[in-house]
Amino acid sequence: METIDADWIRKRLSGKRGEKSALATALGVGPDVVSKILKGERSVHASEIPKVIEFFASQDTRRESARLRLLQEIQTLDEQEARFLLGSLGVYRGQRREEEP
Repeated sequence: METIDADWIRKRLSGKRGEKSALATALGVGPDVVSKILKGERSVHASEIPKVIEFFASQDTRRESARLRLLQEIQTLDEQEARFLLGSLGVYRGQRREEEP
């Protein structure tokens, strides 16, 4: 059985903006509590463990759902649309790399 602790949570965080705040909301605590958990200043309470697991399970489901929809849409693209999408993706990734610390 896995231990649900700061390391477990950190491994599953994507770094997406607002994610820690969303986790706090799911747990019914303030963002400062999530920060304390991640710093090791507070442990995850037993009553919070199911909420933490559900939060990350729903994140994975949404991520997979988006990927599936994208794959389905890709199948319908003509050559020009596919090239446009590839170009847009390249620009987006370039911008994202520039924004990363």
